[in-house]
Amino acid sequence: MEIFSDINSLFSYTFSRVKYSMVLTLPFLTFWLLLGFILLPLTSGGQGVIFTIILLVGLTAAFMSGWLNMFKKCAEFPVDENLSEDKRTVDSFSLFSEFFPGVGKNFGKMALGVIIYFFLFNIMILVIEVAIIPIFGSFESFSPQEMMKALETPDKTIAFWNEISESDKSRIFQIAVLEFIFGFLFVYLTMFWAQLVILRDFYPLKAIAQSVKTVINDPVRTGIIFFLNFILVLTVFFAGAILIVNPVFKLVMILVFVYALVFYVMATFLYLERYTEPEQEIKTNNN
Repeated sequence: MEIFSDINSLFSYTFSRVKYSMVLTLPFLTFWLLLGFILLPLTSGGQGVIFTIILLVGLTAAFMSGWLNMFKKCAEFPVDENLSEDKRTVDSFSLFSEFFPGVGKNFGKMALGVIIYFFLFNIMILVIEVAIIPIFGSFESFSPQEMMKALETPDKTIAFWNEISESDKSRIFQIAVLEFIFGFLFVYLTMFWAQLVILRDFYPLKAIAQSVKTVINDPVRTGIIFFLNFILVLTVFFAGAILIVNPVFKLVMILVFVYALVFYVMATFLYLERYTEPEQEIKTNNN
């Protein structure tokens, strides 16, 4: 089928771009380390929640603005097949020069997008809870207030789980599964929003709406890109969790996880470049 041929071509080209652009993994690894060195001491030191959230949003927006701008430049310029493999790898380090211009240009929109995305996701979950909890009936062995108190610490959560009835455990599990399904669907429908902010210079709400439209218009290609990557990342995550006692294997799994994420992001940019048109071009064609 043509669609699967297109996906095979897209993945092959994505692999080629990532192969010679492994520099794209470094900003993500740096961001990961920053979160560990900055946020963990803040949360353990009793810093204010508002300050921690603002810092987290700021760091995330700055990272996404610069990192995705590197992907944009990488996707826009084709690989020079006449160059040697070593030369192509060395040249890829020039992508670093695109990080800080991306932060300067897109930080405001990306920060707003992160906030909007967070609120939309949580509003969706809240609506789902309000809609489905009455279907399963009221909980027998605890009240909502008791459940909220139990989530304050891991010890309280474990004790709470051991004390409630089996029927309530079953209800919680079923509700959690439904929330996961709807949350997963939300993430899938909005899989292109951040890329569209960078690639098309959209504002966040428009980028989210355009992402939903793109996915609905092409569910097969976008579904294959999204679900295959999800399965790969999930497999790597569980493999790393099971074999966490082996530090060498754990390091390998971290590197594979980062590579899978870079591959996915590159595939989304190349998909948008190949199968969607800038809004200005669409208007021109219609006229």
